[in-house]
Amino acid sequence: MNLPTRTTYVLLFCVLLSLFSCNDKGRKNNNEPTFIPRNSYFVDSYDGIKVYRDNIYRKPMDGYFIVGDKTTKWEEFHIQDGLLYGDYIFYHQSGEKFMHSTYNKGKLHGEEKTYFLSGKLKKVSNYKNGVLNGKTISYFENGQIISESEFKENQPITSITYNDAGEIESKMFIKDGKSITQSIKNDRVFKEQISSNYDDFEGVKFYNDDNTMKIYLQMVDEGEDTYLVELNEEGKEIKRVNLATNPREVSKYRKYISSL
Repeated sequence: MNLPTRTTYVLLFCVLLSLFSCNDKGRKNNNEPTFIPRNSYFVDSYDGIKVYRDNIYRKPMDGYFIVGDKTTKWEEFHIQDGLLYGDYIFYHQSGEKFMHSTYNKGKLHGEEKTYFLSGKLKKVSNYKNGVLNGKTISYFENGQIISESEFKENQPITSITYNDAGEIESKMFIKDGKSITQSIKNDRVFKEQISSNYDDFEGVKFYNDDNTMKIYLQMVDEGEDTYLVELNEEGKEIKRVNLATNPREVSKYRKYISSL
């Protein structure tokens, strides 16, 4: 019986080492991007969560992907078991960033920023587990703020908008269970739109130059009839006019009706 020689063991060791080396080369580094063409994947949605799948095997994708090539890219994202994790970047055709979001388990989580074609910041929003939570700010291209809002579970609770001169044009806030939006000009509130967060009440207050209330109106549908209702400052009805049967009386409110 011929026993293996030392030379045979050395050769066997080299073969095994070579095999392991090849396997290591074939193993993808998760930090190394895979370039894929457009329309090479599709997105399913389950309970509002997007699942990315490749078009060939229809299986959930996994890795770091760049949609495009080494000279042009349109999207860039990390995926684990089909779900977005970390940074998601979408690009303008020029190559500038259009949107930069962060995800956790397929849900928006953290900041989402959008950009003008010039590369300047256009909007920044904050998300928590897929819903708007926190501050959202929109900008003019010169960097001046257009609007800033505070969200809680996708619902705005405060908001301010500005014109291009930096003056406040409107404010929105919650008071006594009602959403109130004030229209402002020259630092003076001239109109308040009021809607209840608990029922279908909606009305509009108009103000005089000295900030006193001019008139408080709402439209009310009852069956086939529509009424113009005038309220006092506390919201109690003081007058009701049928739009169909009393057009002469309605004409007295003509300048306000377009705002209702």
